[in-house]
Amino acid sequence: DVPLLRVKDSVSFCEFDSVLLSAQLNRTASRYVWDGQTSRESTYWAGKNKIYTAQAYDDLNCPSAVYDIKVHEILRPKMSIKSSAKDYVCENGDPITLTAETPDPLRPADRYEWNNGLTESSISVNKGSTFVVWGYLHGCVSAPDTLPIAFKMAPQVSIKGVKEICTDSSATLMAQGTAAYYFWNGSASAAPLYKVTKTGDYTLVGADTFGCKAYDKIHVQQRDVPLLRVKDSVSFCEFDSLLLTASLNRTAAFYVWDGDTIQSATHWLNQDRLYTVKAYDDLMCPSELKNVKSHIVLRPVVKISATKDYVCENGDPVTLTASQPDATRPADVYLWKPNGETASAIQVYKGDTYRLYGSLHGCVSQPDTYAIEQKYIPKLSIAEGPVAKYCDMLSVTQIGRASCRERV
Repeated sequence: DVPLLRVKDSVSFCEFDSVLLSAQLNRTASRYVWDGQTSRESTYWAGKNKIYTAQAYDDLNCPSAVYDIKVHEILRPKMSIKSSAKDYVCENGDPITLTAETPDPLRPADRYEWNNGLTESSISVNKGSTFVVWGYLHGCVSAPDTLPIAFKMAPQVSIKGVKEICTDSSATLMAQGTAAYYFWNGSASAAPLYKVTKTGDYTLVGADTFGCKAYDKIHVQQRDVPLLRVKDSVSFCEFDSLLLTASLNRTAAFYVWDGDTIQSATHWLNQDRLYTVKAYDDLMCPSELKNVKSHIVLRPVVKISATKDYVCENGDPVTLTASQPDATRPADVYLWKPNGETASAIQVYKGDTYRLYGSLHGCVSQPDTYAIEQKYIPKLSIAEGPVAKYCDMLSVTQIGRASCRERV
């Protein structure tokens, strides 16, 4: 029988490589004819994209049939890495996308492999490195393509400024750092300063010339108007002064009394007029301006009048009366010394120097004094015997040894 030669009718190999063709005869072969070339080997290296022929002879030199072997060369993919935006990534910035492309339609790829282990055609990267990709088609790997991606540090950005502002006031926030451009709350600013007038969250974005960004934010709270507490009306006595005290519902930086800035919450009043006071807290937030009406209470003028200027021992009392000679300086309370009475008129039964004080709303007058002389009853002695007679204005009683009495 004709020897039976077994070979693959179709094989493929990768570009720049070769493939080893193999044949097997069903009996002992004496020689092989590969593509017209005689060889004792049952294998043959094929490196072209064409149809090769194979034939074998057995030990009786009987030939097999001639077989065609289609050898197909697979072109290796041609790879190119493209970046979606730039050739660098920013610290804490958005990632960029790298895409493996095959610019030659005759050299496509059906599988990809990146040096970071990923196998997708597009990858997202957020750090700097040299990225390498290989393409595969039916197991044939391409030459690698590389793309270095730089890593850019983000600029240093911070907000300097107060976290509280006064009502109906404003404050300026300042951007600090190494950024080339600043964006406050999404708006570009020509300077690193931003004026705030109300409560809210304020965001700062600083960008360098590469577009790398850094962020900072601050919450600004609007502080209520400080509450100043002070009496709206006070009074004090003539020839005196009054220490008025104000208080703020938070730490006070200073007070403004009648236009003068002082540290103290107290102020001496000595005039009958309108005073003003205002306070500023530790954030320099002003309170409302308060008016204080200061009223001087005139001290009363009092005078003592008496029914007589002496008093007899065991006799009728003397009436002392308080009077007010100046209608503009009245008194509503009286005090007599030394007996402590408070009526406007008193009766006294003994001689002394009496002092009268008048008071109006707690303001005490200068004292008025009046001296009452003490008169004593004459000392009488009555001899024993007949009735003694006296002609004077006094009533006397003669007491004898008898039980009878006679008035003279």
